[in-house]
Amino acid sequence: MLGLIQQLHSLLRTYTVDYESKIVTANVIMDVLRQYSGTARPRPFKIVRDELLIGDGKTYLRRLQTRRMS
Repeated sequence: MLGLIQQLHSLLRTYTVDYESKIVTANVIMDVLRQYSGTARPRPFKIVRDELLIGDGKTYLRRLQTRRMS
């Protein structure tokens, strides 16, 4: 149970996007474990077709895909 609690992570953050540099920055206001509170977490991004790809594509990658609702 302790291991599960230690893995929980919740962040309150805003985002800043630099389109020219292709960097999205998560500005962490507060987090549950207080490890990232007050930090800026820049990440490279690119848009490919209908997906927003955040990460370097080698060590980590997050995908946000748009879908049409009918």
